[in-house]
Amino acid sequence: MWDRRACLALASALFAASAFILALKLLQPASINVYLGTGENSTLVSKIPGFYT
Repeated sequence: MWDRRACLALASALFAASAFILALKLLQPASINVYLGTGENSTLVSKIPGFYT
């Protein structure tokens, strides 16, 4: 049903797609929220956008 070339092409395509998605996730900056308080009494003090971790 599947020959060696088809399996290799499928594996290569899946690897390339997963590497591309991983690179996109790692290159996007994370935003950090600073909260003051605990539980339901917490208040958002500051939002730090574009912080690279």
